[in-house]
Amino acid sequence: MRVELRATAADPRTPAPAVRWREPALRWRRTAADIWRSFLVGVSTHGVQGLISRTQSATVSLDRRRRDFDTWRRRQTPDPAALARMASDATSLSTRPAFAVLVHAGATGPVALARTVASLERQVYRQWEAYLCCVDSGTDNSSRVHRATGGDDASARNDAIARTAADFVLSVAAGDELAPHALFEVARALNDDPRADVVYSDEALIGADGAVMPRFKPDWSPEYLLARMYVGRLLVLRRTAVRAAGGYRAGLDGAADYDLLLRVTAPCRREAPRVVHLAQVLYEGRTRDVGEEAERRVLADFCRSQAVEAIVSRGAVRGVWRVQRQLRERPAVTLVIPTQGRVGDTPAGRQPLVAYCVRSLLERTNYERFEILVVETGRLTPDAEDPFNFSRTINVAVTATATPVVVLLNDDVEPIDADWLSAMLEYALQERIGAVGAKLFYPDGRMQHVGVATGVCGVAAHLLHQHSGGSLACDGIAASVRNCAAVTGACLMTRRAVYDEVGGFDERLATDFNDVDFCLRVRRAGYRIVYTPYARLYHHESATFGPRRQQPGDVEQVRRTWGHELKHDPSYNANLSRAYADCRLDV
Repeated sequence: MRVELRATAADPRTPAPAVRWREPALRWRRTAADIWRSFLVGVSTHGVQGLISRTQSATVSLDRRRRDFDTWRRRQTPDPAALARMASDATSLSTRPAFAVLVHAGATGPVALARTVASLERQVYRQWEAYLCCVDSGTDNSSRVHRATGGDDASARNDAIARTAADFVLSVAAGDELAPHALFEVARALNDDPRADVVYSDEALIGADGAVMPRFKPDWSPEYLLARMYVGRLLVLRRTAVRAAGGYRAGLDGAADYDLLLRVTAPCRREAPRVVHLAQVLYEGRTRDVGEEAERRVLADFCRSQAVEAIVSRGAVRGVWRVQRQLRERPAVTLVIPTQGRVGDTPAGRQPLVAYCVRSLLERTNYERFEILVVETGRLTPDAEDPFNFSRTINVAVTATATPVVVLLNDDVEPIDADWLSAMLEYALQERIGAVGAKLFYPDGRMQHVGVATGVCGVAAHLLHQHSGGSLACDGIAASVRNCAAVTGACLMTRRAVYDEVGGFDERLATDFNDVDFCLRVRRAGYRIVYTPYARLYHHESATFGPRRQQPGDVEQVRRTWGHELKHDPSYNANLSRAYADCRLDV
């Protein structure tokens, strides 16, 4: 195998077009031959049943998801015998933390409050007390329930925090309910991790139509938290950490918990915060509108407190925010594009894919300091000794770069928005972030990449693969910045120092899963992986190296190296199916 390197300095002659946010339009239609070729590759790679599973994953209805949750909940809800065992186990815990439950204004009226207090009285773990914060106590006379004083909700909660001697505090909106084993599961988790300052769980939300839908959350995800209050309810905080953070702030119109969580975890952000996620539905409550202005203010105030210069604006969907960091430095970037010189159909006609790719990058990139390194690969003579090795090609190319930041790009991508490179740099330049991936679309508008989950559909899979470009499936993850187990090497940005630190791509993985392996090593080195929906590109998948099936040797190598990590992806909830990539429940 011979590798040729060609560098092209970027010097856009005309300004790149302005950014326009909308679902990508159809660029060009797939021919019948394209569809048939994709079908044959899919069958050879995944088998007939696997291909059916991947096709079905884009078509699961809301009604089906609700039925699945009903089935799952019946299986997961502990029966009286199980609750009795938990009550017995609670008495033998080595540490028995005490909880103060702050019942704040939610649904109004004595019936709603009684529902919440009754759920507390049913707790199998008995080390708790409750404080009513700006809530009418009605006729309840429980010795465990106290009234907090204060002129507003925040003052009342702070009064309760000052009065209680409990180790941890949690807020519950009047009318919402805790599962009978909720506090027991939290106490057990705190025994497993005594240094944890934050514990949160999955939850079920009751909509206006009375339908109950779950929210299955990832483990701790700092970038996701800055995009939305994904932690939601149940949120348990160490009391001393709450007091050190200054307690609750007034006037935040339902965003008080979001504000407090950001401040409690902020001192730990240079290291991994002590946060525990319980992948169990332990809280049920009604959906409530949170004032958008309050959340925007919370995020803006937090950025100022951390000396982060950023613009906070609404994301593509309600409840999701874009915290757009301003680039204090503008380093040079090398775009590394491996190619075999394939010719294909493009919006500009049939031509070498890499030529169209380079032209689109020059025309639709408004970041000034970048260069393009085209890497020509492939067997040039029949007697070439070395088999094709994509990882080796990438390593040779990156070694030849002299810029502090590199982007790996397939030769069949084209930018949609001119600020795609800046959007990735916002995250890649942060000290504890090691790799950044983009939102990739097929030319017909379907999603090709919004982050990779490990242990799904085999070794790893692209979540929401082939869903429509505006899909809000899986709690709208495609529209939100978040942390992932891995991102695709079709568009991957990393700092050269991080690349060198982890040893680049593993050349034992010639063609498959080398990007997943790279990201797993980046995470093992202590860095986070980030997906951003604000860098959007089209991707003609498989055009770079043509249709092919996965190499068994690469698959086995990844499984040998990462067996345990593949089974536990912290960004993918443990209750979700490993057979499908659409976040459906495992039922």
